[in-house]
Amino acid sequence: MAETPDHPDDGTGVRTAGPAADDAAAGDEGWGDDGWDDEGWDDDGWDDEDDYVYVPEEPSLFRRLATLGVVLFVLIAVVLGAGAWWVRGKLDPSGPKTPVELTIPPDATTSQIANQLEELEVVSDATVFRYYVKWQSAGPFQAGDYDGLTTNQAMGSVVDRLEAGPLPPDFTQITFPEGLWLSDVRSLMLETYPQMSPEEIQVVVGDQFTPGSVRSAYQPDGKPLEGFLFPATYQVSDDDRGDEAKLVQQMVDTFDRTADEVGLADAPARLAGQVGELELTPYEVLIVASIIEEEAGTPADKPKIARVVYNRLLRNMTLGIDATVLYAIGEHKETLTQSDLQVDSPYNTRLYRGLPPTPIASPGRESIEAALNPEDGNWLYYVLVDEEGNHFFTNDFDEFNRVAEESRQKGLFE
Repeated sequence: MAETPDHPDDGTGVRTAGPAADDAAAGDEGWGDDGWDDEGWDDDGWDDEDDYVYVPEEPSLFRRLATLGVVLFVLIAVVLGAGAWWVRGKLDPSGPKTPVELTIPPDATTSQIANQLEELEVVSDATVFRYYVKWQSAGPFQAGDYDGLTTNQAMGSVVDRLEAGPLPPDFTQITFPEGLWLSDVRSLMLETYPQMSPEEIQVVVGDQFTPGSVRSAYQPDGKPLEGFLFPATYQVSDDDRGDEAKLVQQMVDTFDRTADEVGLADAPARLAGQVGELELTPYEVLIVASIIEEEAGTPADKPKIARVVYNRLLRNMTLGIDATVLYAIGEHKETLTQSDLQVDSPYNTRLYRGLPPTPIASPGRESIEAALNPEDGNWLYYVLVDEEGNHFFTNDFDEFNRVAEESRQKGLFE
């Protein structure tokens, strides 16, 4: 720093030293021969006391930048701290936790769901929630009803609940046994779900001669839905109890899936070499499966009945199957009358050779597999022999008549 001898201020703020002549008016006392007051000054002419000032140096550029950096750092820390506190309050808000039920409509976007949650006060800021979902790589969220949500809920907990999916809908079960006619299926649907419309069921299912609006991949053009309504137990949600088409579509989809699994589409190739000169389409094999379903009383008999049907077709014999006659008259009953047996219908296999024009019932998986895998044998006849549903098989007509009479005497049939 610069330093100068003490002297009255010259108006510049810096004291300067002057010759003794400047103080002549004060006399010579206290001043030396050289014109300076030697008292209080050292040999170099400077006062060792406090009779001088320091002129500060200009701060360096580095020091100014360092100071600015510290200030900026403090400001940024304050801003970030405030921002973190704000975000934390949005992510996990305080406040009362009141249970909330949420219903996400079909095709709702994340933005729409976020707005719903903000309106219900589950989250405090829809925009922050959208960014949080994106940051978590969550969604899309399924439509449906959600419980387990509250007002002022932490966003992480909200996302976890939405990711878990909606509550399962309330549903009822409906069971369609094997061997039902299409008309039976319609009746059971109406009995189970009175809110369904008979007219709409007719449109969806059709009838014995007319296709419905729902179709199977295996269903030939112009053929009815008979045989394609797969027998099984189905779950129908409360929302779908009045939806005739949705239930029927479930049944047809199940048939198509089962038919694919058992190889119905490959029926000609699978039966080649097993049924002689017969060339059966998948639809004709389904007709055989429906006959098996109606006639067989035990699983073991099904491949044998399939063989009887194929053997009689090969010999151009009438099938003579009572189940087809019952379908022709449209009535379920235990005993057929002579007039029943004479009904003029292509379904009356006592009068007309070959297969009936359509399936006569809904066959289950075992019956379809049996039609595709007939058991080896030369049988042409079978007859019920016990109450468990077992049949006796033979290729001898006289033996058939003898066993049939024995079964009649047992009261197994009239």
